[in-house]
Amino acid sequence: MKKATPRRSISERDAIFSANVRLVGSVVAKLSRDAVKALGGHDDATQIGYVALLHAATCFDESRGFQFSTYAATSIYRYLLRMLGDNAAIRIPAKRYREGERAPKLASGFDMASLKKAAPPEVMPMENDDLAAAMRKLPAINRTAIERKFWHHETIRVYALRLGITPQAGAQRLHNGVRRLRNLLKAS
Repeated sequence: MKKATPRRSISERDAIFSANVRLVGSVVAKLSRDAVKALGGHDDATQIGYVALLHAATCFDESRGFQFSTYAATSIYRYLLRMLGDNAAIRIPAKRYREGERAPKLASGFDMASLKKAAPPEVMPMENDDLAAAMRKLPAINRTAIERKFWHHETIRVYALRLGITPQAGAQRLHNGVRRLRNLLKAS
C-alpha cells in the first residue's frame, strides 16, 4: 500500500519555495540551448521550473532522509524533460505560416492506432555507396531505427509507438544501430 504524501500548509510551502527559487535557474541553466528553445525560451522554462518547485515544496517528505534541494532539483529536471517530451511531438514551426493564416488542425478522427498501422514511406536513396553497403549489413531492427530517425525524421517516441515498444527500447535500438554502423564504416 502506498504511503500518503505529506501536504504542507500554504505558508510552509511558500517559505520553502521562496528559499529555493534560485534552484530553478540552476537547473534550467544545465539544459541545452535547444531544449530551452523547444520549451518556449528561458522564461517559459523557468516558469515550468517554478511549477515543479511548487509541487516539490508541497510533496517533500523529510522523513525519507533526503535534503530538499536534492529532491527539488530532480523533480524540476524531470518535470522539464516531461514537458519537453510532450511538446516535441506537436510543435509546428511558426515561420511556415504567414501572419493571419491559421495553423492546420489535427483531423478529428486521428488516433494512435492509425499511426501504428500507417504504411512506412519509401526509403530515400543513399548517395554514399559505403553507407548503403554498411546499412545493408545491419540487423533489421537497427537499420529500421536509423532509417526512421534520420531519413523519415520520426521521433523515437513515434517510432516506438509504431512498433509497440517503449521509447527506451527504441532509443536503445537506435543507439546500438549507430554504434554498429560506425564500426562497419570504420572497417570499410
